[in-house]
Amino acid sequence: MHHQKTSQPTNGKYASTSILQEEVPSELNSEQIVEQNTTESTQPQPPATKNWSVIYNILAAIVLLGAVGVGWRWWQTQQPASPPTPTAAARPMGVPVKLAPVETATLQETSDFVGTLESQRSVEVRSETEGQVMQIYVKPGNLVRQGEIIARLKSDRVQATLNQAKAGLEQAQARLRELKVGSRPEEIAQAQARVSQAQARLAEAQSGSRPEEIAQGRARLAQAEARLALARAGTRPEEIAQAKAQVDAARASAQLTAERANRYSQLRQQGAISQDRADQALAEDRSAQANLREAERRLLQLQNGTRSEEIAQAEATVQEARQALAQLQKGPRSEEIDRLKAALEQERQALQLLQNGRRPEEIAQAEAQVAQAQAQVRSAEVQLDDTRVTAPFAGVVGDIPVKVGDYLSKADILTTITQNQSLELNLAIPIERQPQLRLGLPVELQGVEGSSRGRISFISPKVNTESQSLLAKATFDNSRGQLRDGQFVRAKIIWNTRPNTVVVPTTAIIFQGQERSIYIAGQGQQGSQIAKLQPIKLGLVQGDKAEVVEGLQPGTQIIVSGNQKLADGAPIMPLPPEEQGSK
Repeated sequence: MHHQKTSQPTNGKYASTSILQEEVPSELNSEQIVEQNTTESTQPQPPATKNWSVIYNILAAIVLLGAVGVGWRWWQTQQPASPPTPTAAARPMGVPVKLAPVETATLQETSDFVGTLESQRSVEVRSETEGQVMQIYVKPGNLVRQGEIIARLKSDRVQATLNQAKAGLEQAQARLRELKVGSRPEEIAQAQARVSQAQARLAEAQSGSRPEEIAQGRARLAQAEARLALARAGTRPEEIAQAKAQVDAARASAQLTAERANRYSQLRQQGAISQDRADQALAEDRSAQANLREAERRLLQLQNGTRSEEIAQAEATVQEARQALAQLQKGPRSEEIDRLKAALEQERQALQLLQNGRRPEEIAQAEAQVAQAQAQVRSAEVQLDDTRVTAPFAGVVGDIPVKVGDYLSKADILTTITQNQSLELNLAIPIERQPQLRLGLPVELQGVEGSSRGRISFISPKVNTESQSLLAKATFDNSRGQLRDGQFVRAKIIWNTRPNTVVVPTTAIIFQGQERSIYIAGQGQQGSQIAKLQPIKLGLVQGDKAEVVEGLQPGTQIIVSGNQKLADGAPIMPLPPEEQGSK
């Protein structure tokens, strides 16, 4: 029979107590039960900590069992994989790994350099002559064509020189044409007449003086003596009076023409008469003024009397007339006859030249004169062209430090022209690379917008003794204009290109001393997969790829991830492709 203590209300609440269950013999009667209960109530109770210790022990046992289970699980995960057992249920799980097939790729053996780009054609445009800048046709940065005019200098004097040279050329050409055509009939007739006149003069001199010539000589002498006597006698009063009358007439005429010229000038300003009529009146006035001055000078001369130099001149004229008369009376002199003979011979040669035509040497001389005139024209044209500054080749205009109105001397810099269509990259190649350096090697620019690829176009035959390097130049097309002359760039020389090369990720390679190997996926017992350590021989390493020159074939499945926990022959568990991408 079970006895149970129930909770009794205390102060309106229930007090919770422990439930004690005890096995009681069935023979006990109610009095015994009452007695037992009375006894239990009167006996002292054991302490409450005895029940709590039991609970604590139970909890400690539960925690200990859990810790043992967790430790056992951790110990199992740290143990190496054991060989598979014949039974699938007993087979241990493999190490999760990623597999990838061996691929082939094209590898390039390259070296990085830093070099300077420079234009193959860059020139300072200078003035070929001196002069003032009249016009500038371009701006800095403009693209110009070859021969396009950049600026123009003042050319007035040069143009005048050219016009003069052209006139000289036309004259020389006309002379040459005349010589080639030959003498005209009228020219021959004129030459014949000159010969006849020369013959007549010579014959007259040889025959002596005629009476009429002597009479003319005497008359000239008498006239000269009369003028001398008049000069010595002085001016007569009637001559002075006549001169005064001439002065008065000239003054009146000058006054009249002056008034007319003034009136016509006013009428011209009003538009009443033409300019030609006004100019004519002005010319008449100037002529009248000149006549007045001459009349006044003549009057003054008469009033002052004959000067001593005038008397001396009249005496010299008389002496010459006497000598001429004496020569006529004696006959011609021998030297006079010789002079007339020489003149006759000269006229005969001229006639003969006209009749025979021009000599070849005269035509050759005329042709030389034409060539000289043509050279002078070309020289003037060159000088005129020099006043027009043109672009020597197509390119980009640089800074223009001058402006319109500036005066340029010869060889002054006007601007620069740079051809950026093609640029050269200067590279210093170590002498150790000389065996691999050759013309045509590809060169790529790095860090340049867009792809820019060129080739080695020049290799210097000399070594730089200080740096022990070779100067090499690579040519690049710059038609898009993304590169600049003088720009520093990083470049990559491609020494060798290896197509169809077996490559593997560098993370899959196992380094053990000097040995290099890689895990490949192999077949274990009962169809399981295991990791097999395959020795390999590496070649070129480029980035995250390494060349395998020996030990692998394309298509072989290799372990590219998870190989840190592998050993040769260890079971593996390849991850599905979708999990390989996420791991």
